[in-house]
Amino acid sequence: RVERARVAMADSVTQLQNQINTLCQLMFNYAGTLQRDAKPATIGPNGELNDALTEGGVTRAEIDEMAATIAEANRVIMEIARALPEIDTDEKAARKRIAALHAEHDKVSKELETVIAQAKAELDVINAAFKAAASGVLALDEATD
Repeated sequence: RVERARVAMADSVTQLQNQINTLCQLMFNYAGTLQRDAKPATIGPNGELNDALTEGGVTRAEIDEMAATIAEANRVIMEIARALPEIDTDEKAARKRIAALHAEHDKVSKELETVIAQAKAELDVINAAFKAAASGVLALDEATD
């Protein structure tokens, strides 16, 4: 059960990273689009900037669509972030968890080393049997010639 929670959290973190990358790509592309296609703002007779969009530039519909896409990407990020489990910020508890993980890692490493040693021994036996069988077949081939 704990392992499933770790996998689920890892999946959620990966989804969060992917969605943040998507948001960054959108922002980068939209900023570039606006820089490329937007016409300069007009200045009124008293020096005030006019917010009206000029002819031939980016349309209000395009800007609204870009904003909606960015807002949706942000909504998904917030949804994924809310689904992440709470993190315990107690340093003492975190150190205990880290120590437990190190102990588990050491135990699993020793078990793995034992399994590897057994597999190597078994492989040596198999290789010896194969070598003996091959030598026997070669000896028979030489005897029949």
